[in-house]
Amino acid sequence: MSRFFQNGYHGTTIQEIAEEAEFGIGTVYRHFPGGKEEIYCVLQEGVVSDFERQVGINIGLAKDEFDVVRGYIRAAASVYAQHPREMAIHLRETAGVGLDLGRGLAPQLAARYRDCADRVGQALSSGMSKGLFRKMSSKDLLAILRAMINAVFAGWLDQPQGPALDERVTMIEDVFFNGVAVPGS
Repeated sequence: MSRFFQNGYHGTTIQEIAEEAEFGIGTVYRHFPGGKEEIYCVLQEGVVSDFERQVGINIGLAKDEFDVVRGYIRAAASVYAQHPREMAIHLRETAGVGLDLGRGLAPQLAARYRDCADRVGQALSSGMSKGLFRKMSSKDLLAILRAMINAVFAGWLDQPQGPALDERVTMIEDVFFNGVAVPGS
């Protein structure tokens, strides 16, 4: 994984992976017939699984739409804290390439990731219909939330000596809710 972290996915060769693991290339392919792509997918699998678990826990405790959004932000913070290198690789590989939430993930992992995001999208839609959030596309609102999460937590990855992760979670919540909440809700 350190090769992916240092060089990015596209800048890493199977030869470098084999050297780092102190295996021959044949041994790497014996364990990972799909080569570099399969190894990268295994790394992503751990991250997506943890995110699904955290979303399930955090959103399962939600009492309202605001709690669902807070739970989603906290789930993301947990994944950044548990998988900082994997998240740095993912951000580096996908930065600026679009709003598709599953971009850069293997198709089956992208679907699972989108399922987590759909739960928040439903809460955002519900909150809009109840007058809790300003009316806009829930897809756009979710994209705004994801962009804030990635930008703020990427800053934490780059400068972990700055504000603590919990402080950054509070900052995202404050900015997001003050920007989308209908006054008095």
